[in-house]
Amino acid sequence: MTKAEHALMISMFVKHQMFIKMVIEVLKSRGIVSGDDLPAFEFRVNVDAPGKAELFEAMTTLYVEVATRLGIDTGITI
Repeated sequence: MTKAEHALMISMFVKHQMFIKMVIEVLKSRGIVSGDDLPAFEFRVNVDAPGKAELFEAMTTLYVEVATRLGIDTGITI
C-alpha cells in the first residue's frame, strides 16, 4: 500500500470510531446502556454473518467513494 492508501484506511477507521463513541455516549447518557451490555453487543456483532456481509458491501462502496474524492484509485469495482 502507498502512504496515501494507508492514510485513507486510517481516516476511515477514525470516522468509524468517532461514530461508535458518539452512539455509546448517547446510549449511556440516556441510561439505555449499562453494566455488561457492551460486551453482549460486541458478541452479537461478531456472530452476525449476514449483517457483516451487508455492511461489508456498504463500507466497500463508501471506501471507494472516499478514495475517489482523495484521488486514489483502489482498483476496486462496485
